[in-house]
Amino acid sequence: MAAGCAIPTRRIRRRRWNQVQRFQYVVARALRYGVLRLKDFEGDAHFDPEIVRLLDLTMASPHPDMADDAEHQWGAEVIVTLKDGRRLARRVDNLVAGAAITR
Repeated sequence: MAAGCAIPTRRIRRRRWNQVQRFQYVVARALRYGVLRLKDFEGDAHFDPEIVRLLDLTMASPHPDMADDAEHQWGAEVIVTLKDGRRLARRVDNLVAGAAITR
């Protein structure tokens, strides 16, 4: 993943999140709970202490191999670096409607 800038959650205001912060929230929710639900975007769900902790550790940035003008615009890669230095990665080049998502 390209170098990016972590966004301190203490300064995030719910209604003023930019696209990067929203993406970080979705990734944090998916990593912690393995699923996203509509209720994760309602009320005070974004104040979940486990999610706030993960947001402080999460960084998002444009992918160097996925151009903004590429034919497929629904790709992403998530890389998790564990405390012991191991890296876990999952890349999807083009998520299309109906595609199965596996953990």
